[in-house]
Amino acid sequence: MNFTADDAPMHVETLYSTTEFSRLVTLKNRLDPDNVFRNNHNIRPSA
Repeated sequence: MNFTADDAPMHVETLYSTTEFSRLVTLKNRLDPDNVFRNNHNIRPSA
């Protein structure tokens, strides 16, 4: 993953396989349901 200079929203789900992204969302829901850690390539809870 590279960081881009523009502020356009990024579709983070395209960076991972379906299985990996599903696992990350599950972890995010459990460990950060309030989306406190949301900087950089954010995976939103219940994405």
